[in-house]
Amino acid sequence: MEQTMTMREAFLAYWTKAFIFTGRARRREYWLSFLANVLLLCLISAVLGVTASLLHLGNGLMFWFMTIYSIITVVPNASILARRFHDVDIHGKYAVIITFVFFIYDMLDTFNVHFPLPEWVNIILFLTAFMTIITIFYITVKDGISGLNTYGEDTKMQSN
Repeated sequence: MEQTMTMREAFLAYWTKAFIFTGRARRREYWLSFLANVLLLCLISAVLGVTASLLHLGNGLMFWFMTIYSIITVVPNASILARRFHDVDIHGKYAVIITFVFFIYDMLDTFNVHFPLPEWVNIILFLTAFMTIITIFYITVKDGISGLNTYGEDTKMQSN
């Protein structure tokens, strides 16, 4: 019988397994924790936006919150993505590399650090990033390998 995970359980697993890069994460665990993070960000952004507006603080409060949140969540994001990759029998090191490359790019962009590159290099970088995002999306929506795989037992089907 398949055990279902609630959004609360998925979000707690996201944080409690933040430094666990072994094992497998089902689609439900990955996507519910993703959704919980998006909802939390929307809620906090709305509160900070109203607060900043009422107190005439400008965009600085939101900028620093988003920067700190990105730094805090980079490891849990890499961890759950690695475990999701494991579920479809792909080595998690690729997920960790991709997560940190995108994080570094995000931080460089956040702090307005730009390197003068020829236009064709920017186009190649954009297309590479776009294809990487499409590939990650495909991997995260794909059903995991049934039964035992290289990274452990199937967590989808467990008896009560």
